[in-house]
Amino acid sequence: DTIASGQTFTITLATQGIQLGTFTNAQKTYFANPQKLNAQGQIIGHMHIVVEAMDSLTTTKVTNPKNFVFFKGINGGQDVPGNVAADVTGGLAPGAYRMCTIVSSQTHQPAIVPIAPHGSLDDCVY
Repeated sequence: DTIASGQTFTITLATQGIQLGTFTNAQKTYFANPQKLNAQGQIIGHMHIVVEAMDSLTTTKVTNPKNFVFFKGINGGQDVPGNVAADVTGGLAPGAYRMCTIVSSQTHQPAIVPIAPHGSLDDCVY
């Protein structure tokens, strides 16, 4: 999508198979406890959104994960259809970007699933 520069916009993400909206104080419990599951066997955790600037949409250069232009932890749970949203207040400068999710357990470790062959837990769009 093309988004006008400098204008606030909302990122909406569709989710499934995870119970979002639960996280602990990162200063006190970062990686302190094992991942927990709810009664349906879904990970209890939270999600972040990160946006990184790129040279172009056709670049093959690896981005520097320390240089991001937007980062937001999603504090709430999903709505009934399974969506979460975050506003990018003030928008972004003109350019090419990639937006990725970071799915984590409640104590901030990466989400862990029981088998190796599965779809991606995180996603990126350019």
